[in-house]
Amino acid sequence: MRKAIVLAAALAVGLSSTALAQDSVTVGVSWSNFQEERWKTDEAAIKAALEEAGAEYVSADAQSSSAKQLSDIESLIAQGVDALIILAQDAQAIGPAVQAAADEGIPVVGYDRLIEDARAFYLTFDNIEVGRMQARAVFAAQPTGNYVMIKGSAQDPNADFLRGGQQEVLQEAIDAGDITIVGEAYTDGWLPANAQRNMEQILTANDNNVDAVVASNDGTAGGVVAALTAQGMEGIPVSGQDGDHAALNRVALGTQTVSVWKDARDLGRAAGEIAVAMANGTAMGDIEGAAAWTSPAGTEMTARFLEPVPVTADNLTVVVDAGWIDQAVSDSPALPKAAPGMRNLARTLEIDTRLLGMIGAFIALCLVFHFLTDGRFLTPRNIFNLTIQTVSVGIMATGMVFVIVTRHIDLSVGSLLATCSAMMAMTQTLVTPEWLGLGLNHPLTAPAAIVVGLGTGIVIGAFHGWLIGYLGIPAFIVTLGGLLVWRNVAWYLTNGQTIGPLDGNFQLFGGIGGTLGETWSWVFGLICAAAALYAIWQSRRNKISHDFPVKPLWAEIALGALVTAAILGFIAILNAYQIPERRLERMFEARGEVLPEGFTAGYGLPISVLLLIAVAVTMTIIANRTRLGRYIFATGGNPDAAELSGINTRLLTVKVFIMMGILCAISAVVASSRQTFHSNDIGTLDELRVIAAAVIGGTALAGGVGTIYGAILGALIMQSLQSGMAMVGVDAPFQNIVVGTVLVVAVLIDTIYRKRTGD
Repeated sequence: MRKAIVLAAALAVGLSSTALAQDSVTVGVSWSNFQEERWKTDEAAIKAALEEAGAEYVSADAQSSSAKQLSDIESLIAQGVDALIILAQDAQAIGPAVQAAADEGIPVVGYDRLIEDARAFYLTFDNIEVGRMQARAVFAAQPTGNYVMIKGSAQDPNADFLRGGQQEVLQEAIDAGDITIVGEAYTDGWLPANAQRNMEQILTANDNNVDAVVASNDGTAGGVVAALTAQGMEGIPVSGQDGDHAALNRVALGTQTVSVWKDARDLGRAAGEIAVAMANGTAMGDIEGAAAWTSPAGTEMTARFLEPVPVTADNLTVVVDAGWIDQAVSDSPALPKAAPGMRNLARTLEIDTRLLGMIGAFIALCLVFHFLTDGRFLTPRNIFNLTIQTVSVGIMATGMVFVIVTRHIDLSVGSLLATCSAMMAMTQTLVTPEWLGLGLNHPLTAPAAIVVGLGTGIVIGAFHGWLIGYLGIPAFIVTLGGLLVWRNVAWYLTNGQTIGPLDGNFQLFGGIGGTLGETWSWVFGLICAAAALYAIWQSRRNKISHDFPVKPLWAEIALGALVTAAILGFIAILNAYQIPERRLERMFEARGEVLPEGFTAGYGLPISVLLLIAVAVTMTIIANRTRLGRYIFATGGNPDAAELSGINTRLLTVKVFIMMGILCAISAVVASSRQTFHSNDIGTLDELRVIAAAVIGGTALAGGVGTIYGAILGALIMQSLQSGMAMVGVDAPFQNIVVGTVLVVAVLIDTIYRKRTGD
């Protein structure tokens, strides 16, 4: 009985499938990468045309993989489709798929991108004319100067069609010397992220001396505008095509000059109609609008070309009138739209949502520990301790950002810190007193020791960089070896002994006695607050003077008030940590005075925190305001392109590891002076803490992305986590389990975030 039921069901399915095959047409569509905005509009148009013709729609997304696209098409053929519409990821690699379709008698429509095969009907817009339109618009806005050509995918013939049309328009000005092409690059997969990296390389190679960019579509234009915006250059002429909503908004805002609008609804509708007609037996030559066409490779093909429309700020309403973009979804003030309240608030206020999330997580962590410790975690004393405990790792984490951004790793930072600490300790206890005749607390002892420590860091860092950059040994291997070597070099330097006490002046850089006191802490806080307010005001003034978009005035005022409150609140908390009475008595006795009755004083801002602030400001300036910083992030984004752009990546690697060595030496000053002696275990496991701080702070292990402030916040989160667990009574093994788990979860969250935002 059961077998009969199964057999009946199988027969029913078979009969229904046969009926479907006889009565309806099924069209399979293979998308190269359906994540791009414009293909959703194309799909809707194809579906509508198929539905009108009574045909079925099935599809597959190759996700920018030519290998996956071949598998997808094989699956579509196995499903029994009657016609294929293929948006080829790679024009050369798609050949076997067309052959497989031909073997099954399935007609193929090459959608928007050329498939060099006479058996495929080629449907697209006139891409040579699109290239002409792009170049004409950019040339009209900027008839002279340095031009950059950001092309499409090297595997897509359309990229060369567009480039040919662009060259036709610009050739005369190039020959006359009015235009110079200073950079040109294909964009792998047409991906905006790759276009952004290419543009960053070109800007770096030309020291930002670029006047116009001819980008081949709106996706690549978006990447170009992002690169320009990062350098404060948004507004120079940039072309695009496709009429993407985001691109039309850029046109309205003035950050993109033209988007050549190819009404994808017409293209999709035509593709659906042609596929159904061919599935029903219509010959390619008999398709309405079809014409004979010879491809660049000489293949005689059948094609149909649709006409595009260039959209600039002067004719933006054409896309609204045609119903291409709805008024309510426009995000630009230059397009007719709904009330501005529809804008995304975070975008309007230029809020870094990832940073905001990290700050929120940090605050939540502190509140949880404050509750678990019965109100002891957020006391002035513990906050003071947290700040000085974070400094050593925080300083090294800023350097680790540059190391990871350039796609390297440094596992030796803790051991390098130990070697620098040992050298400085031996300088203070052996070299200066016995060789130079300087006492332990002589004014020159501490400076001499620091110079020796910095020199040690520079030499070892340069050595690491040379091995990695010039000899090509992977950074993981070099620094793993360094982890073992320098830890034991430090042991031999001191004969395995603890060296101390260290010089009294040296101890000021990390010990609890090295603080500014209440008055000077307030002075420093007020200076920092004033500097922050001036920076906010100056930034707004510069944007207004260049007609760039600015945040609402209330948002600027709120930001200024928040920053000021944070700075002065931090100073108030540190000043609230009172120096114990016995310590005050000793301080007054040292000056030959008597402690007045009822006298109190707060510690104020530690000198070690001043060092961290100075390092953070310096590293941020290097990252955002110098050629070296641009080289670092450009190399991390695309090392091969950076080298082709003229960046000496080997020397850059040496410089990055020299900076890491210097920062390890500075951290050694802080760590050993805080202990008041050098110990053999100093810096142990700092490799984990430093790398974790950088990664938790948003530095991508794949390279190219990272921030200094994020690394410092990551270090603070790590130290708060360890300090809180210790105060709660969690044992050391379980603390390490939690820290390791947090690191993995942080990387997972960062990965998900970047996938969703496209960063």
